Amino acid sequence: MNEIVRIHIAGIPYEIDVDARKKLTKYLDAIKDSLGDASDAMDDIEIRITEILESRGVNKNDVIKLADINAVKEQLGEPKEFSSEEQGKKDKNIADKVRQQFADKKFFRDTENGMVGGVIAGLSAYTGWDITLLRILFVVLVIFTAFFPFLLIYIIVWICAPEAKTASDRLAMKGEPINIETIKEAAEDVADKTTRTVKKGTDKVKSSAPLALRIILGFFGVIGLITFIPFLVALIPVTIISIFTITAATITLKPLFVATAILVAILLFTIASIGITVSTALISAKLSKPAQAGLITSIIFAIALTVASSITGSIWLAQVGRDGAIDTANQLVDGLNIQVEETDHRVKVDIGPIHIDTSK
Repeated sequence: MNEIVRIHIAGIPYEIDVDARKKLTKYLDAIKDSLGDASDAMDDIEIRITEILESRGVNKNDVIKLADINAVKEQLGEPKEFSSEEQGKKDKNIADKVRQQFADKKFFRDTENGMVGGVIAGLSAYTGWDITLLRILFVVLVIFTAFFPFLLIYIIVWICAPEAKTASDRLAMKGEPINIETIKEAAEDVADKTTRTVKKGTDKVKSSAPLALRIILGFFGVIGLITFIPFLVALIPVTIISIFTITAATITLKPLFVATAILVAILLFTIASIGITVSTALISAKLSKPAQAGLITSIIFAIALTVASSITGSIWLAQVGRDGAIDTANQLVDGLNIQVEETDHRVKVDIGPIHIDTSK
């Protein structure tokens, strides 16, 4: 019976028998020697080893056997196979033919090349489409599909999709083979990109966003601010007047109605704040980490408010019936003193002290 010892690979603890450990140690030492100046790639290689072990059912604290090490070597390849550029190219072509066995293309958020959450950049890497065209297409769809639905889809994908953090993730995102050579190349690319970014001293978002696209995004950002800021300002007095009107009116099952009204008011304020945050991000082509967290929280809060207000409103409507709902609406219109005057070219709306005069 072989002796079992404890090791750590990429920070994950495993048990391993002595023979398997000797073979793994020799293999990792050979990889380190072959990497040369690209020693940073060793961390990504260890992460890839843990992924291969997991695919074989070897998880944290499980025992690694000799067969598992052989499987790792089979998928990553021998370091000596990449000793020359010519041999590397040859083996890479061979790996391309069998990559479906261990390197299927997966969707990740590409924050390395992303402007906000990396969703569009990840989609570009996954589909092979031009990233600029995808961004323009997204902006057009957002504007011409009532804005909110596509933005909500983007936020949901942002929350659910994993970020491409390691070299293995970036290779899987593009459907490229994952072996010692490709991980080394990916790590070198990241290192070169980091060096260039430091030398330039410019923000990643600004350097990756074409000027024309920034102008387009900024334009829609200004439109958003023009829309949502007045909406938020007008919402404050309307909410106050509505509260006083509801309090004074005789409404059947008033507690349920008041609860629904409050939830709807908070939902409108939340939507306005989301719109202002997104519009500001479009103008600056940047969304800070605190703003990202706040935006995600606001979206989740808005969804919860929508569900809650729908439930309470439905319960109230079921209790009072259609006639009761019509009576309540008439009371509120009378209490708010809503006056609508329509001409051929203008629409005038008065809600208490608020006067709105717009062209058609």
